[in-house]
Amino acid sequence: MKRLILIALLVTSVPAFAGVDEGLAAIESGDFATALRELRPAAEGGDARAQFAVGLMHESGQGVAANAAEAARWYRSAAEQGFARAELSLANLYRQGRGVQQSDVEAVKLYRRAAESGLAGAQLNLANMYLEGRGVQQSDVEAAKWTRRAADQGSAGAQLNLGNMYREGRGVLQNDEAAITWYGRAAEQGHSRAMFSLGQMHEQGRGVPRDLSEAARWYGRAAEQGLPLAQYNLGVLLERGEGVQRNPVKAMAWYVLARLRLPPGLDRDRAETAMLRVDTQLTNEGRAQARRLAEDLLDQLPGEK
Repeated sequence: MKRLILIALLVTSVPAFAGVDEGLAAIESGDFATALRELRPAAEGGDARAQFAVGLMHESGQGVAANAAEAARWYRSAAEQGFARAELSLANLYRQGRGVQQSDVEAVKLYRRAAESGLAGAQLNLANMYLEGRGVQQSDVEAAKWTRRAADQGSAGAQLNLGNMYREGRGVLQNDEAAITWYGRAAEQGHSRAMFSLGQMHEQGRGVPRDLSEAARWYGRAAEQGLPLAQYNLGVLLERGEGVQRNPVKAMAWYVLARLRLPPGLDRDRAETAMLRVDTQLTNEGRAQARRLAEDLLDQLPGEK
């Protein structure tokens, strides 16, 4: 996955040094030793793409031992040439305090440079810094501005966040219909939290007529991607027979999956309580069916195979 991301990020019109294309091709094929051999001379010669690639290899530990400080050094070399991806990556290291002294102020400076170059990931991260007031004076309005720029470029994460801002009235006028629109765009890209949010909006009748069958559909899509809160909410609808045919066996299976994935706290306690409640409604055969169904569903979840 890392090498696919790397290749996608390095598409640029910057003139290439000898060996850069060969090095990138080696990364794509998983031959990181060859990649480093080809890319390092170009990086040392000042090629920004190569510098960024070598930095990413050091950050991810591909072909070399992971070394955040060395990654930061190469990112900085590329960033000083205005390479937006390097600015974004170096900003992330400053925000996290990895390989450099932690500094939200430096992170914001770099995010802003990359964001002004049109990089959606940097725009979203800059928006989040404004939301949290990290390295900059807190401003919901500025956060909404940068979130919208990233959302307009198709960033599913930004589309989800902008939907949340419209839903809550943060930095924009509260507008449930607009929230539905942005959640829908993120959901079309497969964003599970956007699907979950659409389920909530349909369940609550916000921005759309209340429709429990539609809520169940969106919860189901998010649940199948492994989102535990969606798994719990789908279980509730199945237990009650709201929007779907009542099915305590399926409800139990989804509660079990939610319980497995939720962190300790109120939500997991609710899932445990629901499991105990539904258990009283099941026969021994029903419990066995729920257990088998939960195992099957777990096997089908992303990353579980």
